[in-house]
Amino acid sequence: MMHARRTSASNEQGNVLFYVLVCVAIIGALSYVMSQGSGDSASGMQASQISEEIKTQAQTIRSALLECNLVHNFGYPAVPVSGLVADLECQTGDGPATYEDIFSGTSNRFMPPTPKPFTTGWEYVIDTVPTPDSISIELTDTLNCTANAGLRSAIEILKTQYTSGELVTVCDGTTASVKIFIVQGV
Repeated sequence: MMHARRTSASNEQGNVLFYVLVCVAIIGALSYVMSQGSGDSASGMQASQISEEIKTQAQTIRSALLECNLVHNFGYPAVPVSGLVADLECQTGDGPATYEDIFSGTSNRFMPPTPKPFTTGWEYVIDTVPTPDSISIELTDTLNCTANAGLRSAIEILKTQYTSGELVTVCDGTTASVKIFIVQGV
Protein backbone atom coordinates (compact mmCIF):
# COMPACT_ATOMS: atom_id res chain seq x y z
CA MET A 1 0.00 0.00 0.00
CA MET A 2 2.84 2.36 0.63
CA HIS A 3 4.00 1.90 -2.90
CA ALA A 4 0.67 3.19 -4.26
CA ARG A 5 0.96 6.40 -2.23
CA ARG A 6 4.42 7.14 -3.60
CA THR A 7 3.26 6.74 -7.17
CA SER A 8 0.29 9.01 -6.56
CA ALA A 9 2.47 11.70 -4.91
CA SER A 10 5.03 11.39 -7.68
CA ASN A 11 2.32 11.84 -10.33
CA GLU A 12 0.95 14.91 -8.52
CA GLN A 13 4.41 16.48 -8.38
CA GLY A 14 4.80 15.86 -12.11
CA ASN A 15 1.42 17.45 -12.83
CA VAL A 16 2.24 20.54 -10.71
CA LEU A 17 5.59 20.93 -12.46
CA PHE A 18 3.83 20.69 -15.84
CA TYR A 19 1.33 23.43 -14.87
CA VAL A 20 4.11 25.69 -13.58
CA LEU A 21 6.02 25.32 -16.86
CA VAL A 22 2.87 26.07 -18.88
CA CYS A 23 2.26 29.22 -16.78
CA VAL A 24 5.86 30.36 -17.28
CA ALA A 25 5.54 29.85 -21.04
CA ILE A 26 2.26 31.81 -21.17
CA ILE A 27 3.72 34.68 -19.12
CA GLY A 28 6.76 34.74 -21.40
CA ALA A 29 4.59 34.86 -24.51
CA LEU A 30 2.41 37.63 -23.07
CA SER A 31 5.47 39.66 -22.08
CA TYR A 32 6.87 39.36 -25.58
CA VAL A 33 3.59 40.43 -27.21
CA MET A 34 3.18 43.38 -24.83
CA SER A 35 6.75 44.58 -25.34
CA GLN A 36 6.30 44.53 -29.11
CA GLY A 37 3.08 46.51 -28.91
CA SER A 38 4.32 49.05 -26.38
CA GLY A 39 7.03 50.31 -28.72
CA ASP A 40 4.47 51.17 -31.39
CA SER A 41 2.17 52.66 -28.79
CA ALA A 42 4.93 54.78 -27.24
CA SER A 43 5.99 55.99 -30.68
CA GLY A 44 2.39 56.89 -31.50
CA MET A 45 1.97 58.79 -28.24
CA GLN A 46 5.24 60.63 -28.86
CA ALA A 47 4.11 61.55 -32.38
CA SER A 48 0.79 62.88 -31.11
CA GLN A 49 2.52 64.92 -28.42
CA ILE A 50 5.08 66.43 -30.81
CA SER A 51 2.50 67.30 -33.48
CA GLU A 52 0.12 68.79 -30.90
CA GLU A 53 2.88 70.95 -29.37
CA ILE A 54 3.95 72.20 -32.79
CA LYS A 55 0.38 72.98 -33.87
CA THR A 56 -0.52 74.68 -30.57
CA GLN A 57 2.60 76.84 -30.62
CA ALA A 58 2.04 77.75 -34.27
CA GLN A 59 -1.52 78.83 -33.47
CA THR A 60 -0.30 80.92 -30.52
CA ILE A 61 2.30 82.62 -32.70
CA ARG A 62 -0.18 83.17 -35.55
CA SER A 63 -2.68 84.75 -33.17
CA ALA A 64 -0.03 87.08 -31.70
CA LEU A 65 1.12 88.20 -35.16
CA LEU A 66 -2.42 88.82 -36.38
CA GLU A 67 -3.25 90.74 -33.20
CA CYS A 68 -0.15 92.91 -33.61
CA ASN A 69 -1.12 93.72 -37.19
CA LEU A 70 -4.85 94.28 -36.68
CA VAL A 71 -5.05 95.85 -33.22
CA HIS A 72 -2.10 98.23 -33.47
CA ASN A 73 -2.42 98.78 -37.23
CA PHE A 74 1.31 99.19 -37.91
CA GLY A 75 1.71 96.00 -39.94
CA TYR A 76 3.43 92.76 -39.10
CA PRO A 77 6.59 92.83 -37.00
CA ALA A 78 9.94 93.12 -38.71
CA VAL A 79 12.32 90.18 -38.50
CA PRO A 80 14.36 90.57 -35.29
CA VAL A 81 18.16 90.47 -35.45
CA SER A 82 18.15 86.97 -33.94
CA GLY A 83 15.50 85.79 -36.40
CA LEU A 84 13.68 84.08 -33.52
CA VAL A 85 9.95 84.38 -32.85
CA ALA A 86 10.71 84.74 -29.13
CA ASP A 87 12.38 88.11 -29.86
CA LEU A 88 9.56 89.64 -31.95
CA GLU A 89 8.46 93.19 -31.16
CA CYS A 90 5.15 94.73 -32.08
CA GLN A 91 4.96 98.42 -32.92
CA THR A 92 2.37 99.87 -30.54
CA GLY A 93 2.78 103.61 -31.08
CA ASP A 94 3.79 106.19 -33.66
CA GLY A 95 5.95 109.33 -33.48
CA PRO A 96 8.31 108.30 -32.02
CA ALA A 97 7.68 104.63 -32.71
CA THR A 98 7.24 102.50 -29.61
CA TYR A 99 7.59 98.74 -29.50
CA GLU A 100 6.53 95.99 -27.13
CA ASP A 101 7.96 92.48 -26.89
CA ILE A 102 5.24 90.11 -28.06
CA PHE A 103 6.26 87.18 -25.85
CA SER A 104 7.55 89.00 -22.78
CA GLY A 105 4.60 88.30 -20.54
CA THR A 106 3.44 91.94 -20.46
CA SER A 107 1.00 91.02 -23.22
CA ASN A 108 0.04 87.85 -21.29
CA ARG A 109 1.94 85.75 -23.83
CA PHE A 110 4.95 83.60 -23.13
CA MET A 111 7.01 81.61 -25.56
CA PRO A 112 6.79 77.96 -24.45
CA PRO A 113 9.81 75.67 -24.65
CA THR A 114 10.65 74.39 -28.11
CA PRO A 115 8.86 71.10 -28.87
CA LYS A 116 11.18 68.13 -28.33
CA PRO A 117 13.19 66.74 -30.09
CA PHE A 118 13.86 70.17 -31.68
CA THR A 119 16.44 72.24 -29.81
CA THR A 120 16.38 75.43 -31.86
CA GLY A 121 13.57 77.95 -31.39
CA TRP A 122 10.94 79.03 -33.88
CA GLU A 123 12.37 81.25 -36.63
CA TYR A 124 10.38 84.15 -38.09
CA VAL A 125 10.78 84.57 -41.84
CA ILE A 126 9.51 87.19 -44.27
CA ASP A 127 10.36 86.21 -47.83
CA THR A 128 9.22 86.58 -51.41
CA VAL A 129 8.95 82.87 -52.21
CA PRO A 130 6.45 81.28 -52.93
CA THR A 131 4.42 84.52 -52.95
CA PRO A 132 5.50 88.14 -52.53
CA ASP A 133 6.18 88.93 -48.87
CA SER A 134 4.95 85.72 -47.31
CA ILE A 135 5.39 85.38 -43.55
CA SER A 136 6.20 82.03 -42.03
CA ILE A 137 7.51 80.43 -38.87
CA GLU A 138 9.91 77.54 -38.99
CA LEU A 139 11.43 74.87 -36.77
CA THR A 140 14.58 73.40 -38.28
CA ASP A 141 17.15 71.20 -36.62
CA THR A 142 19.87 68.73 -37.48
CA LEU A 143 17.95 65.54 -36.68
CA ASN A 144 17.80 62.14 -38.30
CA CYS A 145 14.09 62.25 -38.95
CA THR A 146 14.03 58.93 -40.77
CA ALA A 147 15.43 57.10 -37.71
CA ASN A 148 13.10 58.85 -35.23
CA ALA A 149 9.72 57.16 -35.70
CA GLY A 150 7.93 59.56 -33.34
CA LEU A 151 9.15 62.68 -35.16
CA ARG A 152 8.54 61.14 -38.58
CA SER A 153 4.97 60.26 -37.57
CA ALA A 154 4.43 63.71 -36.04
CA ILE A 155 5.32 65.34 -39.34
CA GLU A 156 2.90 63.01 -41.14
CA ILE A 157 0.16 63.99 -38.66
CA LEU A 158 0.86 67.69 -39.31
CA LYS A 159 0.55 67.12 -43.06
CA THR A 160 -3.05 66.01 -42.49
CA GLN A 161 -3.84 69.11 -40.39
CA TYR A 162 -2.60 71.76 -42.83
CA THR A 163 -3.10 72.29 -46.52
CA SER A 164 -0.10 71.85 -48.79
CA GLY A 165 0.17 75.63 -49.22
CA GLU A 166 0.30 76.22 -45.46
CA LEU A 167 2.95 73.65 -44.56
CA VAL A 168 6.33 72.68 -45.95
CA THR A 169 8.27 69.86 -44.26
CA VAL A 170 11.62 68.18 -44.58
CA CYS A 171 12.20 64.78 -43.01
CA ASP A 172 15.39 63.05 -44.10
CA GLY A 173 18.50 61.51 -42.60
CA THR A 174 20.06 64.82 -41.57
CA THR A 175 17.35 67.48 -41.24
CA ALA A 176 13.90 67.83 -39.72
CA SER A 177 12.01 70.99 -40.63
CA VAL A 178 8.47 72.28 -40.25
CA LYS A 179 7.60 75.56 -41.97
CA ILE A 180 4.13 76.98 -41.42
CA PHE A 181 2.93 79.96 -43.43
CA ILE A 182 1.16 82.57 -41.33
CA VAL A 183 0.35 84.96 -44.17
CA GLN A 184 0.92 84.66 -47.88
CA GLY A 185 1.05 87.65 -50.21
CA VAL A 186 0.86 90.58 -47.77
